[in-house]
Amino acid sequence: MEDDLDDEVRPFVDRKELWIDQSLYAKGDALKDLVGRVESVILHDPDEGKRQRARKAKDLKTLKACIEVVTCNLAYIILHPTETGRLVFPRDESRKRDRYDGPFLPPKTLNMVVDRLERNVLDLKVGLRR
Repeated sequence: MEDDLDDEVRPFVDRKELWIDQSLYAKGDALKDLVGRVESVILHDPDEGKRQRARKAKDLKTLKACIEVVTCNLAYIILHPTETGRLVFPRDESRKRDRYDGPFLPPKTLNMVVDRLERNVLDLKVGLRR
């Protein structure tokens, strides 16, 4: 019986939880379309109201990159589920950036993207393994 389990395709990645990978970007047309839809949900959120000023081009590029990274990570965890099905990322905005952080993905913008998705799509659990 033990041998039969080894031959099956296992539905879970060997890890319990998956940490956000800031190097994941949309490559195919279907994923790019999904990123575009998520962008429209976040950028045109009716709960936020109308902005008084337009975003700077650099800030908009950063926001769109953060949306793409979060969307691609969520798609990845759906295709390659972990044991818990969780995607983990640091919420601490005051932490010092290290060499593993993306070059233009600030924690504050990532948190804003996740918070806006939480209102519509995500089930956010803050804290240690709640």
